[in-house]
Amino acid sequence: MKYFFDTEFIERIKKGAIVIDLISIGIVSEDDRKFYYWNKDAPWDEIEKHDWLKKNVLPYKPPVIKSGKDKMLYSLKDGWLDRKDFASKILEFVGDDKKPEFWAYYGAYDWVVFCSLFGAMIDLPEHFPMFCMDIMQLKKYFSVDKIPIKQKNEHSALADAEWNKKAYEWLEIL
Repeated sequence: MKYFFDTEFIERIKKGAIVIDLISIGIVSEDDRKFYYWNKDAPWDEIEKHDWLKKNVLPYKPPVIKSGKDKMLYSLKDGWLDRKDFASKILEFVGDDKKPEFWAYYGAYDWVVFCSLFGAMIDLPEHFPMFCMDIMQLKKYFSVDKIPIKQKNEHSALADAEWNKKAYEWLEIL
C-alpha cells in the first residue's frame, strides 16, 4: 500500500552539525486513513522564535493547555505525541502491510525526519523500504510543469500529505 506523507520540521546548525527536529507529521494511506500528530518534545522555544514557522506552520498547531506552574498539558486526542511514541504509532497505522511504499513531495528531508523517528536508518522496521518515492521526481519524469491540484492549508503536514496523494493520483493517470 502507498502512504503519502509530509513533515514539518525545524532545521538548524548546532556545533557545526545540521540538526533536524520533527514538529508534525501527516500520513494518508492509499485507502484514505489518516495519521496526524505533533511532536510535544520538539524545541518549542526555538520554533516559536522562528519567523517562517510562526507564520506558516504554527497556525495549525493543536491546543495546548497550561496548568499549574505553567506546566503544559498535551492531549493525544488533540494530536500530540511524545517523540518516543511516533515509531510505534506509525507501525500501528501501517499495520500488517509487509510492503509499505512511502511517497513525499520534495521528500529528502521529510524522509530523514521520518526515519529518525525509528532511530538510525538501519533501525527502520525490516519490512520498511530504506528510501521513499518522490512525487517531484515523478513530475519531472513525466515532464509536467505544474500539477493542477489546488492545495489547501499549505504547511499543515496532514493537508500536505492529502495533496501529495491527490498529486500522485493525477500523475498516475498520465
